[in-house]
Amino acid sequence: MKRDGSFGIQHTATVDRATHELVYRRGRPYYWREIDPAMQWGDHLGVMFDRLFPYGLLIRPVPGAIISWNDVPMEKLRDLAGRYSLVLARGFGPLEKDDYRQKAREMGSVL
Repeated sequence: MKRDGSFGIQHTATVDRATHELVYRRGRPYYWREIDPAMQWGDHLGVMFDRLFPYGLLIRPVPGAIISWNDVPMEKLRDLAGRYSLVLARGFGPLEKDDYRQKAREMGSVL
């Protein structure tokens, strides 16, 4: 799958591993996705990104990971929201009201 959400078909042996990453589903290889800087949240944040068709993106911690909402990189989340329109974040730790407001400020002004 390309960064713009389009996809194509090619043999796995011909995929450029420098520009694509293998996505697993239920512990098995599922498809190759073009590497997107907005989906690179660092090794310390184990998150999964799943496309919701016809539009949208689901972001959640990998099984067993405990991630606070304070750790979410809001500039990358805003980039993803601009491309996918609907972004659902599930399974992140609770957040106090004042911390929530601060994270909303990090996201930037509403366009």
